[in-house]
Amino acid sequence: MNILQELIIIFTLAVIVVYICNRLNIPSIIGFLITGVFAGAGLFGITSSPHDVNILSEVGIILLLFTIGLEFSLKNLMQIGKTVLLGGAFQVIATIIIFAVIVIHSTTLNKALFYGFITALSSTAIVMKIYQEKLQLDTPHGRVVLAILIFQDIIVVPMMLITPILAGIETNSGNSFLIFLGKSLGLIIFVIAMLKWIVPWLFYQLTKTRSKEIFILGSVVTCFSVAGLTYYIGLSLELGAFLAGLIISETEYSYETMGNIIPFRDIFASIFFISIGMLVDISFILQNWVMVFAGGLTVIFLKFLAATAVVILLGFSLRTSCLVGFALSQIGEFSFILSRVGYDYKLLNINEYQIILAISIVTMVISSFIINYSNSLIENFMKKSFMIWIDKFTYSRNKIKKEPEDLRITDHLIVIGFGINGRNVSRSARIAGIPYIVIETNPETVLKEQKKGEKIIYGDAANDEVLRHANIENARVLVTTIPDAPSSRRVIFTARKLNPDIYIIARTRFVKEVNDLFDLGANEVIPEEFETSVEIFSRLLRKFNIPENDIKILTQKIRSDGYQMLRSENFEYIARPEQKEMIKGMEMVTYRVERGSTADGKSISDIALRKNHGVTILSLYRNGEFIYNPDGDVMLRGDDIIILVGLPERVYNVCDIFCKQS
Repeated sequence: MNILQELIIIFTLAVIVVYICNRLNIPSIIGFLITGVFAGAGLFGITSSPHDVNILSEVGIILLLFTIGLEFSLKNLMQIGKTVLLGGAFQVIATIIIFAVIVIHSTTLNKALFYGFITALSSTAIVMKIYQEKLQLDTPHGRVVLAILIFQDIIVVPMMLITPILAGIETNSGNSFLIFLGKSLGLIIFVIAMLKWIVPWLFYQLTKTRSKEIFILGSVVTCFSVAGLTYYIGLSLELGAFLAGLIISETEYSYETMGNIIPFRDIFASIFFISIGMLVDISFILQNWVMVFAGGLTVIFLKFLAATAVVILLGFSLRTSCLVGFALSQIGEFSFILSRVGYDYKLLNINEYQIILAISIVTMVISSFIINYSNSLIENFMKKSFMIWIDKFTYSRNKIKKEPEDLRITDHLIVIGFGINGRNVSRSARIAGIPYIVIETNPETVLKEQKKGEKIIYGDAANDEVLRHANIENARVLVTTIPDAPSSRRVIFTARKLNPDIYIIARTRFVKEVNDLFDLGANEVIPEEFETSVEIFSRLLRKFNIPENDIKILTQKIRSDGYQMLRSENFEYIARPEQKEMIKGMEMVTYRVERGSTADGKSISDIALRKNHGVTILSLYRNGEFIYNPDGDVMLRGDDIIILVGLPERVYNVCDIFCKQS
């Protein structure tokens, strides 16, 4: 069976399995993993060339990380730089120590450390895929997860250099590490050059061709070239792909690139997850299922605790920390590579290698479910008395000491979140002279903004103590700008409980969340989907010359009943007949008054355009200035520019009045 036939069978099977998973509300990634199990040699043996499938899967993971880089930016990366270094390092070190201590009684120190290496790495592909689908990359926990995963992608190289040493093999790893550092420095210089000169010039040349095919090929070449370069210096292909996306994200071509790449990414990424499922040896798992599942659950639990503790130490809220812990609780795809290196150097025997593979895949499957439902899990956990106590403890421990002096203000505004929307709301309040306090969960942002004099405090706004610290009992309005719907629900519930009279305005991304937020106590809910539609709607009506007061009435009607007009199929608005006539056939035409023409030296009243031709002069341009709706006594001069409006056959028939007759 050739590769084409195998791909047809695999994709057909994937469609069936993923469709069933979709109907059962199971993450699509699980469906692809199950497809891989069915297609692998260990079960039905559909494919006889897993090597070819693995090559295609590499393309998928490269494109996945490329698009993540496109959605990110260097500015965002710089903002989480501290989290990359500290969070990533602490998480990796903590995980290595925990697992090394657990297994050291039954093996050597070197092998115990190697087990720590394997378990410290998480799955960038699975986590980022789910976060992309759930639009959680821009949330506080999404940024922390990405930061730690970036560090893991980098640290895997030193781990691979150290592995031969752990196996007792003499190497020139010291020299290799120095060479690696030199190549890394060269990579940084190359990335800066690409960002500043090469990529903007290259993509400008590509767009000049006006060929979509050339633009797509240029984007793919850029992605794979940078990925290949990082692989050459000893780093991962995935890190290079992320850097390539990051470079393009700083240009005006990022959105076009994203739109073109997404279809290819989704196809090849599905092959990657299928290839992971192909690694499963069903017979081995069935023979050792107790050990595999017990080991998988132990790994998930301990990795969750380690990551959660690290993020708490970094100053983030308990909720954010738990979400990060859930996201990083599996063993990642780089662990397959690392364990293979350990097997080649005889640090692992065949049974140990199979156990690691089996446990890794089990953690991937289980953690996919956990991540998908992590918000619901956290909401239920946070209601427990012991979690409430832990939340209060972590808040009091991590509370930023330097805070605004005038926190005891009354009749004020409380802004939840300091992203783009939160900043705009705060700026508007400051301009209007409205007293306000901002609550933000990112400690770095809090410290940075406090230095600027911003009235901002640290904490999770769903925490009673945090809201009381913001004096919610005496606040007039609370605005939640955070994009995370579960967080918004918790904030609204808590705020309404502490102050029944406060006016709550909530932002949400999706229409389906509107009713839930109203039920929890929000007075106004602004869904981005509908508000965007309203803005497009109003501009569309203006383009078709609908009277401005009618536009105002319609938009007010849409917003006044909770966007019911857009949510209902039964709402109707009957346009007036004159509106339909007004928008039909009207046209604007511009003329220059030529010297010596009929209009030259005559007043607007003299040429009687409206009376004789049914044409109206909207404006007149003279000596760099516009005269709007000019009076009838205005004299027209040669080289004046006039703008007329009327029916096409009339505005074009008056050309002779403004043109000099030959």
